[in-house]
Amino acid sequence: MSASELEQERLRPYPLYNVTLTLYRLSPLYHAGAQSLLVNATLVQHARHLKDLLAGEVLRGVRVGLATGGDEGLVKAGKLKECRWKVLGDEAAWIEQERRLRVDKSVDVTQTEEELAPEDVRGIHVEVEYEKTTYMAVLLRNSSSRTVEDNTGFTHLPLVVTRMPGPLRETFLDYLSTTFDTRASLLKLPSGFLTSSLERFLAEVTAPNEDDVEDTDESARQILGSLRNTVKDLAVTLAFTTPVTPLLKSLEITISKADIPGFIAQGKKPQQSPEPPQSDRKRKRDQSIPITSGPFTSALSQYTNAHLAFSLTHPDISISKIACGAFALGAEGKAKIFPPIDPEEAGDVPTRSQTATAGLLHGLIERAETRAIASSETVVDGTNVQDGGGQNGKP
Repeated sequence: MSASELEQERLRPYPLYNVTLTLYRLSPLYHAGAQSLLVNATLVQHARHLKDLLAGEVLRGVRVGLATGGDEGLVKAGKLKECRWKVLGDEAAWIEQERRLRVDKSVDVTQTEEELAPEDVRGIHVEVEYEKTTYMAVLLRNSSSRTVEDNTGFTHLPLVVTRMPGPLRETFLDYLSTTFDTRASLLKLPSGFLTSSLERFLAEVTAPNEDDVEDTDESARQILGSLRNTVKDLAVTLAFTTPVTPLLKSLEITISKADIPGFIAQGKKPQQSPEPPQSDRKRKRDQSIPITSGPFTSALSQYTNAHLAFSLTHPDISISKIACGAFALGAEGKAKIFPPIDPEEAGDVPTRSQTATAGLLHGLIERAETRAIASSETVVDGTNVQDGGGQNGKP
């Protein structure tokens, strides 16, 4: 279903789309008991417990609750109305659920709908509804992993994304920590990951589809149209450390959608001359993935060499943000993903946009799953997280 059709039916978009998300890596959640954590009957209990906590109920003789900490957005949100935890399926399951709620808003989908098959569960969707706004978080599983819940009581949901103001996010992550003996850390995205995510997205958007026409020229036009309609203009933000440019902190390079195919084509050509020698300083361990590992970023580095007299491979230059018509990723653990274009028209064959968007999200989940918690990251274990987030935070 296209975005316009969703709007016409007044259905809420899929929770992962159209909102700025703060990313966290989550260690396995311990859940005692025979019943799975990934069923609505279990999640209802946690929704009630979190609501009691946020409302300031008395727990073991001590009054607990949410301290607004001067957060203006949370103060203006109004009175707490409801807290919901539900199993999250794919987009088709979400649309079906939203249509049912549109017919009867009183229906409790956590009680009336059939449980999703384990292989169809994408994660857990948490909503905290106030009078004037609703905040949310999603705990996501790795769909390619064979082990989501093991026989030792652990559930593996390596990536948690939040759209919450700081005090609410802190309370929510602390609840996860104390309830499930887990630990969360801000998922920072180094330059190499940002560029590899972009390169994979561009490759999948321009990959041939099973339904492509046989005419080579027409197929090329379709691929070019898919690229321009999906990616649109592309902005790459470069960050400079003080030893290189004390006064210049960042530089944004914008490439129009008409020029992106030319960059990709140029990057696929053999380089006529090697890049200039770089500083002896080495990149941090987290920057080990080459920034110019793909055709687009290779061409971009050639461009900066020729026109700006610096190379993207210099250890004092990093990519802090990549934004285009399909997504935005920020080095400080921010992401915004837009819905794939016209997904319902694809039938059994996913569109290039669908495939690329799914690959982008899967890459974030894998990054969270394989990323060891480094001492330099912020650990959320009952302490405040200063990540510059909040409902209006931008990647």
